[in-house]
Amino acid sequence: MTCHDASQKLCTPGTGESSVALTPGADAIYQGVLQQMVRAEGTANERPVKTAAMGLSFGGHWSTKLTMKGLVDCGINIGGPLGFTPFDAGFFNNLPYGMPGIIGNALRLARLPDDALVNTMFTGFSRKTLGLLDPGRKIPPLLAINGAQDQYIPRLETEGLRAFPSAEVWLVKGATHCAAEKLPRYIPAVIAWLRVQLHGDTAGNRLALAAGKALLPPLLNNLSEKSIPPKIFRLVDFPHCPVGDLFHVQLVFAWAVLQTLSGLSGVVPRYT
Repeated sequence: MTCHDASQKLCTPGTGESSVALTPGADAIYQGVLQQMVRAEGTANERPVKTAAMGLSFGGHWSTKLTMKGLVDCGINIGGPLGFTPFDAGFFNNLPYGMPGIIGNALRLARLPDDALVNTMFTGFSRKTLGLLDPGRKIPPLLAINGAQDQYIPRLETEGLRAFPSAEVWLVKGATHCAAEKLPRYIPAVIAWLRVQLHGDTAGNRLALAAGKALLPPLLNNLSEKSIPPKIFRLVDFPHCPVGDLFHVQLVFAWAVLQTLSGLSGVVPRYT
């Protein structure tokens, strides 16, 4: 979460060092942290405080909830589930690569839940159940990013946000969960997007955003468009990566240097 030039990194409930189980109401933890950040920043700077929430994978679920409830000025969801598709036993049991066990552990369960328990527990996680996904609702600016071939999250979970006028969707062709393979190419645009939302729609910020978007990988424009097979980019493969990928990594490096020199990196999180 970002608050002007301050930021805080949090472990999603049920993961990392968090001692709290994953529950539908766990966003209360984020709300408490936000209140503390706003209070501290407002006292220190004596100016109006603007806030943003950015979440990766299930963290995107929470950042979207905070945004849709109007608790932050803008939000970014990278690969988070929302509830446009049913969160039920059929969805849960078909998740690949051991994900049902990972989720069960985050829920602090001693064993995998049966279908009835899954249907009961996951109802509260759906934004649709809470009425937050009603088309046309007025919400703060929201940026949603994911790979078009996410192995866990259906494409509609990201595409569905196009129904909100203030939401922007970047669905990356040929990429999987969180579009991790293309992370170096979309993060500059994410930083510039945050600059526009938190520091104003100035000519300089618009130029930075346009430059960042020029680095974006190919995007899908709608659900009917087909994606290309994913190409996994791993850091261990970097010495052998194609010239095109190497060129884009060099561009991102140059972009980061320019941001540092021009002061555009003010919203880059400083982890504590």
